[in-house]
Amino acid sequence: VTFPSVTPTQNREERIPLANTGNTPIEIFATKLPEYATFRTEPKVINPGEEGDMVITIKGERLPESSTPEEFSILIEGISGQEIERTIKVTIEK
Repeated sequence: VTFPSVTPTQNREERIPLANTGNTPIEIFATKLPEYATFRTEPKVINPGEEGDMVITIKGERLPESSTPEEFSILIEGISGQEIERTIKVTIEK
């Protein structure tokens, strides 16, 4: 996921669609987030056969001051799969 330039007065949000193709409800959460990022799903619990969104928000007022892009990875928990399959790379352009 790449965020365009984020200023200290902005909060930017990106959505990633998801679907529960399994047989049980899932509740997805993320670990290892920097202080300027949040993660949630809408809805919080996704029932079998339903769709939703993963929502990543960047809080501009908390971004470190730097002229280089910020990069970090989000590890998704609450679903099965290898770690590489559950990782989202995020880049914030400056």
